[in-house]
Formats: sequence, structure tokens, C-alpha cells
Amino acid sequence: MSIKLSAPDATLLGGQSTQLTATVSGDSSSSVDWLVNGTPGGTPTAGLISSDGSYTAPAQLNATVTIGARLHQDISVASSLPLEVITPSNVSGQISFAFTLPESARTSAGIYDSKMHLIRTLWSNKAFSAGPHLGIWDGLDDQGNHSTTAQYQVKLLYNNVTYDWGVIGDTSSTLAGPNNWDTQGTFPMDAAMDGSTVITANGYAEGRPNASTFQVADPQSPQAFFNIGQNVQLDFAATDGNLAYFGNVGDGWAGSVAFVLAYDVATRKPYNFPSGVKLANGSYPLGGVIDLDSSATTLTGDSRLHLQTGLAVQKSGKLLAVSHGSYTVPGTSITSLGEEQISLFDKTSGARVGKIAIHDPQRIAFATNGDLWIISGAQVMRLSSVGSSNSVVVRLQGIVKPLAIAVDPSTDDILVADGGVSQQVKRFSRNGQLLSSYGQLGGYADCSPVVTTDRLYLDTTAGNGAGNQQPGTWLSVGDDSSFWVGDRGNDRALHVSASGRYLEQFSFIPMLYTVTADHGDPTRVFADLLEYKVDYSKDLLPGDPDPAKGGNGSWTLAKNWSVCLPSQYTLSMFRATTLSNGKTYAELLNSNSKLTGYLRFELVELPNSGPVRPSGQFLADGQYNKYIDDVGDLAYWKFSQTTIPTAAMTAYKQDLKGETSDGFPAWSDPHVIGSVTSNGIIAEALGPFGFGGWGMSTFPKVSDNGYLITYKTAPVLGGSTFHLGGLVAGGSDWSWKTSPGGNLSTPDDKGTFPEVNSYGGHNGIAALVEGSNVIEGYDGQYGTFSSQWMHWSDDGLMIGQFGHPASGIAPNGTLYPGAAGNIATMASVTVGSDVYLYNSDESYHPGIHRWKIGGLGSIHELNALVPLGQTTVLGTH
Repeated sequence: MSIKLSAPDATLLGGQSTQLTATVSGDSSSSVDWLVNGTPGGTPTAGLISSDGSYTAPAQLNATVTIGARLHQDISVASSLPLEVITPSNVSGQISFAFTLPESARTSAGIYDSKMHLIRTLWSNKAFSAGPHLGIWDGLDDQGNHSTTAQYQVKLLYNNVTYDWGVIGDTSSTLAGPNNWDTQGTFPMDAAMDGSTVITANGYAEGRPNASTFQVADPQSPQAFFNIGQNVQLDFAATDGNLAYFGNVGDGWAGSVAFVLAYDVATRKPYNFPSGVKLANGSYPLGGVIDLDSSATTLTGDSRLHLQTGLAVQKSGKLLAVSHGSYTVPGTSITSLGEEQISLFDKTSGARVGKIAIHDPQRIAFATNGDLWIISGAQVMRLSSVGSSNSVVVRLQGIVKPLAIAVDPSTDDILVADGGVSQQVKRFSRNGQLLSSYGQLGGYADCSPVVTTDRLYLDTTAGNGAGNQQPGTWLSVGDDSSFWVGDRGNDRALHVSASGRYLEQFSFIPMLYTVTADHGDPTRVFADLLEYKVDYSKDLLPGDPDPAKGGNGSWTLAKNWSVCLPSQYTLSMFRATTLSNGKTYAELLNSNSKLTGYLRFELVELPNSGPVRPSGQFLADGQYNKYIDDVGDLAYWKFSQTTIPTAAMTAYKQDLKGETSDGFPAWSDPHVIGSVTSNGIIAEALGPFGFGGWGMSTFPKVSDNGYLITYKTAPVLGGSTFHLGGLVAGGSDWSWKTSPGGNLSTPDDKGTFPEVNSYGGHNGIAALVEGSNVIEGYDGQYGTFSSQWMHWSDDGLMIGQFGHPASGIAPNGTLYPGAAGNIATMASVTVGSDVYLYNSDESYHPGIHRWKIGGLGSIHELNALVPLGQTTVLGTH
């Protein structure tokens, strides 16, 4: 026989009781006698235990006692276990306290004075097990000063909040990579298909792969082809199945020149043209490139010459063709002069074998018999006897603005991406007969922002695109006559069957800097001017969320608000908000609105139908922008210099009072809702003065418990300060300060702000308020301390810290979940009992990042009022 003892917890608070259990194996009817430190029934100094195993600890014991049990019939059958008894001790000038957690949890604790000002943070985000614990305050405030007030409140916050991450706008089959769109470059500028493989030219890739490949059967799992540094911009791709050829127009940086290079498709290694030339190319020397104009090597930026405008290779013949027409720098109106010719090379040796004089040649494609299709200005023509007579044998009719062409390898049909008022992909026979068209005629020329799979955004006819990806297109045709078309105006590429049926897409949002979420209708989330519809009842999963393609419908691209938007507006959406009247308003930067050197936000409406409706109303007070808050009021912060060197930071609000005659909101005059004043330059440096970072500013929003939040987003170099503060609405001083500065190179998960300037000064982002939750964002631009989110209660105690530095990739070659680079903006909404945080990402995980902050009901606070020098037990007072 044997006895097994168990207790609810290994620790017990002095003066409290706990119930122990003895299980006797072999004879459940046997009774046991209980002992404390070997004494039956215990003693007053060690604690007493009843016949049923209920132990009561002395009120002032700090020791480990041994609880024993033995068979009443046979005292040789016995067992014991240790039980730690803890009790706070009276110490002059200090406060000792005890607390009991019902479950394991993260905790933070602080001391508040009689004005409920947080004067000392004891600890932040520290994990404790379930059961009783002790804490102590040494009587010093955060500055190391002795406290003299008679009574203080001790607060302890505990929680098990969760932080779950996902991405909207990225259809990659995995977010970890390395075979996903996240780890590739910018959105493809061109693509070439051979059999089941598609090869993409990734434009200016910012250190990512310059070229990638994916299988037609799995477009959501691309992989890197090669990376030769940042001095190249691959705009064109072609392949004969053996070699892949790329046209590099250069990225405009010093030392960047245009040339054509090739890679072996099978080995994925560089192919050095025997007749080519060597090129330093920064840290990536190239052994043999062609079509390099040495006279242009000193020209950079917009003065570059000899830029490729098209590339094509014969599959069974020997020719490689490179067109040199007029080249328009993407995203600008700058056009480099063309050379009015197509250069012809031997595709193996790289030797120049001829040229074709032709007006403004652009994209080109070889027919299956070796003829050459050419976009020449606004025409598309077919040349036979290429390199000799160069005879025009076909001119296509019914073309408006040809942008890209590709030949069907099975039928020899020619496909044309036709821009302008067409916005369609048109299929012609080899003799020029129009066979079919894909896409609604005009695309977005009707100015409706609604996005569908048959509305194409191929050029700037209807607008300048939704963000950093300028409208543009490319075509690539497979052996089954299906084709891929680049729809860069919508940040996607579409796969269409030979019969013109939409098959699938891949989509991601590179170079994303601006996100916002509609607090009045949280299902509306914006990346630049792209609007996504979000279903919060469904988890964000990798892959295309289209239910027709096996997805769960968690998000869909709904609208593109760049259509028919006048060119003076930047392609970034700020503060989209649906008001109680059902109307949605937002703020856009208007480049014509410079007042005293500052860009101003203009109020616009996002109507239920039709394009953006500008108001002509600029939301600013001097150099300070105003923002529409969550209920439609205007709110903003302002700095003012009162007396040198004293400065004040004041929160203003203008109440929504109705509509103007043209249907835009009307607001009252400004009134102050809070203000805080520095006590000189040093005090300002050592206080949480501020309300925005390098990419955005925030508006004053009152938390559930009546606080306005301020955030100093810049480091105090060589010093330290508190970076986050809580100001009572209507008050004139901080009630609490937290997020202390420290000399950190990596996050400590305690809410410490690094007092080191990150690259480019991209430090703090903003601090957002959702109810009693405060979310402090830190960018850090790919540093070892970057992509961090500090979650606080609005009384200054920490709830949690999440995110992952975006400094490189994991040892196994994958991307860190939650990491983001060069984060400019963040937004938050509350849906049900959860808070959702959205943030931008330049290129680490290209899409809208979303953090679901769940389990907020697990947040609890224990507290007690206690005089200095006394002890207490925290509870839910």
C-alpha cells in the first residue's frame, strides 16, 4: 500500500487555508492521520491541519512546512510534501504586498499616489504561476526619490491576452516562405512562360530577387531565380526554354546602366555571352552582358540613355531582339528619347547581327515561325524576314493603345493588352483577325471603383493606380493557350483560360506605406487606395481566400479608389470613417494644398457609387493637420511656445454638428480637451511630448477611463525618458508615464523604448487607443530592434508586447511571422470583444498586416490602498 498527497498550489499565503488530498492505493476505505512538520494536527507556529486535510497557515509565517499523512492502521505507510507559506513583512518606508493569481498569467505592477498618478512601475510583463506571490515597493519613485505621502495604491494587472497575426492582400500559399511572394521583389514588370514554368522580371527589387519563377500549377509558391543586387531594374523577360533573357533598364542610381543578361534555366546560373562584356555591377560582377552602351555609363537617373523597351527571343531560331523606343520612367512623366530601332543579336554568342529601323518600338514577341510582332507607337505589326527585308505582313486593326503582346505557342495567335479606352486583352489570329476579348470594355473608365476579375487596370487612363505600383501590364501565354495578364493597377495578375474564363490570380502589395481601417465599418480596410472587405468571423489563412478557389472568404479586394482621382492627390488613404448617417469620409493629401510649406489633408467622401468626391475643404490649423475621429468629430494636437523655453502640447476638438449644403460634415469651433506643459527644454526632452512618428500623426482620443495619450516617438540620444504618457482629459499634467527609454539593441518585452536612432530616424510610429487599450508602435526599419508593438492599459500598466524584428530571415531561410519593415502607418478597430491592429509593410511581408488582440476579458486588476511602511493583500477592491 502507498499514499499519494496533492495540494491545489505549492505556495500558500499566511493566514489562509488550503485543502490537501491523500489517496491510498489498494484500500480506498483506509483513513489517514495528518501531520505538520512531523506533529500530528500541527502546531500554532507551523500551522494547523484538520482530520480531513484542511491546513491553515499562521498569519505571519515565511517558511516551508512539510505536510505529512500516514495510515491510521499502519504508520509505516506514509507520505509528505512541502508547502511554502509566504507573508508580506512590515518594513519602514516600504510597502510589502501579497497577491494570488487564479491561473498562470503575465503581470505588471505599479504604485499610485493619492492623485492616482503612477509614480513607480514595479515590473512589466512578468510571468507568474497560479497561486500566491509576494511583492515589495522600496518607497522610491521612478526618478529614485523617496516618497512621503501617507497612503498609496498598489495595482497589479494580470492577463492572458493573445496576439494572432495574419496578412490581407497576399495570396501566397505560405507566409513563412521562402517560396512565396513575400520573399520575391516588387510586383513583376514582365513574365515569360515556357511549358509549365513562368519566369518573372521583378523590376527594382530593393535587395530581393531580381527574377523569380513559379509553376503554372502553383502560382502562389514562387521561388527566387537570382539576385544580382540593387543596381538593376529588370523590366523585360523572354525565354527559349534553355536560357532566360532579361532587359535591365537600370535603377537610376549612380553606376547603374542598361544591358541585357541571361541565365541558364536548368542550372539557374549566369550565362556569359561569349561576345559580351564584363561589368562590375557593384558587389555582383557580371561575366558577359550585351546591349551595353558604354557611352551611357556616366549617365544616371532620368538622363539615362539606351534603355530597353522590349525583349523577345526565337525558340527554334537564333535571334534575340531588343527594342529601343521611348522609355517612360514608371510613376513619372519623364520619357527618355528612343533610338527608333530594334537591335538583333545572336541569342547564343551575343554578337550583334543587325538592327531594324522602326518608329518607337516597344514590346515585341516572336511568332512560332520566327516572324516578329512589334508594338510600334500605337500600332501592332508583324514583320517577316527578320534581319533581312523586315517586311510588314500584318497590321492589327481595332487597337487603341497597345501595351504588351505575347504569342500563343500552340495556335500562333497574337494576344494584345490594349489600354486606353479599351482595357482589354484581345486575341487575334496570326493573320490579324480579332478572335476574342477579355475584360469589360473601358475597364474603370466609368469611374466606378468596384473591382471584379473582368475589370482590368492596365494603364493610367482611368487613374494612377492604388499605391506604389504604377498601372502597367504584361502578357504570357501557356501551351494550353491560357494566359497570364499583369493587372498592376490592382496589385494582381490574372490567369485566364483559352476560352476567356477567369481561372485564378496571385496578389500581393509590395512597398505599402499607408493603411487605415474604418472605425464606423470595420469590414472596410484600406491599403493605399485599395479597399478590402474583411470577414472577421473567419481566420486569416495563407492562399487565395476566394471560396471558389478553396479559400475561406476572409478577405476580398472590393474597390480601387484611385480611379478617376485627379492627379494632384497622393495615392494614400488616411482616416477613412463611416459616420452614423451611413456616409464615409476620408482624408487625402492634395499636392496643391501647400500652406506655409506643409502638405494638407483634404476632406473627401467615399460615396456608395462613383469615384472619390473631393470637398475642397482642407483640414488643418496652421501647420497641424486635423483628423476625423471615430465618431466624426475633428480632433488634433498642437504645439505652442508659451515662454522660452516652455512649450505646451494642447488637444483640440471640433464637434460634428451637421452637414454643409453640399453634403459634407460641418463642425463647431475648436475647444480644448486637454493640455500639458513642459518645464523647460530638459523637461520636454525627458517627458512623453509628441503625437506621431515619421509616417503618421495621431489625433487625441479619450480612452475608456478618461485619458489622452501622448507619445514621444524619437529617442533621447545619450539619455533616457518616458516615451508614453496618459493625460486626464480636461487636465493639465500627465497622470502616468511609461515606456521608459533604455540602451537596447533588441526588445526586452518590458515595453522599453530604445534610446538609439534607427536607420533614417524611423523610430516610433504612433500610439492608438481602443477602449482602455493603448497600442504603442515602433518601426526601427529592419533593425535588430524593430517591428514592435507594446500593449498597455490606459492606467499605464503593461499588458503585453508582440511583433518580431525584421532584421533578416530565420536560420532555416523562412520569414519571421509578424515581422514588418519600414512601417509608416498603423490603424486599429474593435470588433466584438477583440481589438484588431493593422500595419503597413514596405517589403518583408507585402500586404496589410493584421494582429488580432484576443482574450481581453482575461485582463484583471488587483489593488489595495495601504500606508507606507505597512503590508497588504491585493484584491478586487
